[in-house]
Amino acid sequence: MFLCGCEEPLKPNLQLHSFDEMSGSVELSDFSDNRLNRYSFVWNGEFAEFPAHLDQLISDPDGLFGTSVHLVTCFWLSGEEAFRSKLQMKVRQKSGWTIIHDEDIGIAVKESFLPLLDLSTEDVIALTEGSIFVYRGSANALNREFVLLFPTLLKFFARFGRIAPNQSMLNWLWDNDGEMGYCKRSDRDRQGIVFITPNKLDLGKLVRKGLVEQVYRPPEAADVWVLP
Repeated sequence: MFLCGCEEPLKPNLQLHSFDEMSGSVELSDFSDNRLNRYSFVWNGEFAEFPAHLDQLISDPDGLFGTSVHLVTCFWLSGEEAFRSKLQMKVRQKSGWTIIHDEDIGIAVKESFLPLLDLSTEDVIALTEGSIFVYRGSANALNREFVLLFPTLLKFFARFGRIAPNQSMLNWLWDNDGEMGYCKRSDRDRQGIVFITPNKLDLGKLVRKGLVEQVYRPPEAADVWVLP
């Protein structure tokens, strides 16, 4: 089952990271946002079982997303990675992903109905490793303006295969009444998903359904990533 670190509302969490657009570096997530809630669901079981239980958590009616989501991945289209990235984008496009790009950055977006039965093995791996993030909200928000809003953040995402939402991205999420989830692995090799939403989850139901083992609230909410 999952251990849940519950932030209602979103609070500084020194086990999570945020991308600083000015410096171009990743910093600890040290800001608050009273408009949004953040939940860390860390898998407390065998690593091989994580993908199946993740799918159950995000697709349960009382879980994170419910019925359908948009999957988002990113490509850096300049420098040494350009040729390989453009080939990968073409492969995505042929398999039903929508491509949106400017000169340097491209994103691929695909609507997926839950559970994630239609995903390839490669996409499931990419999702669990963090190089695909999950979004629910206005599909029109994932447009060229989105790419232009976060040029350096998306370059980091494309290069390192992990998203590090900053305050600007949370503002965008709020403005579009959106929710997002992204997987990460902690320094102690713990795997989980971070879920950010303007809504509150019924964690009691998730516990009763056997999806969540225990809920930690501030100041212990960040501890789920470092528990032995």
